[in-house]
Amino acid sequence: MKIFVTGSTGFIGSGLVAKLVSEGHTIHALYRSESKIPRSLQSNGMWFKGDITDAESMEKAMAGCEAVFHTAAFAGVWHRDVREIYRLNVDATITVLKIAARVGIKRCVVTSSAAVFGPSDGTILSESGNMPGKYFTPYEHSKAVMENEVKKLTASGQDIVLVNPTRLYGPGPLNDANSVTRLI
Repeated sequence: MKIFVTGSTGFIGSGLVAKLVSEGHTIHALYRSESKIPRSLQSNGMWFKGDITDAESMEKAMAGCEAVFHTAAFAGVWHRDVREIYRLNVDATITVLKIAARVGIKRCVVTSSAAVFGPSDGTILSESGNMPGKYFTPYEHSKAVMENEVKKLTASGQDIVLVNPTRLYGPGPLNDANSVTRLI
């Protein structure tokens, strides 16, 4: 299967690309900086220079793909311009999904965050529960806003799966998405 992956050089994306390649899939990977492409993956798949804020580069990279894994996001908890967090986590995600629908992608998997569920306050949380009205950071709020927008697209018939990982850590790039590893 041909699969388009955003965030292919990031913490989640690079591991996902390696796994998909090992399973025999053909990867169309979006990257911003060639120096961040893991050496072990440089010869696997097709690498497309682009950005999730650039519709033209994404549409070109998605051509012929059957699925999308959208792992790219602003993964930090702070930015001097809060609008940038929303631009990357909400607007760019919706752009990815609209392009996918336009080019005939069958399924999209969007990486969100368990932060959208808010604190448990000692109770069990589930995906079907209500989201909290208040979030600790703009990152958490942006992911909740993004999920609400994605749910509108699924209600109109687009096949989109939301994934809500908790805080991640482990081997991989030492960046904001993998900050727990830095602490450890």
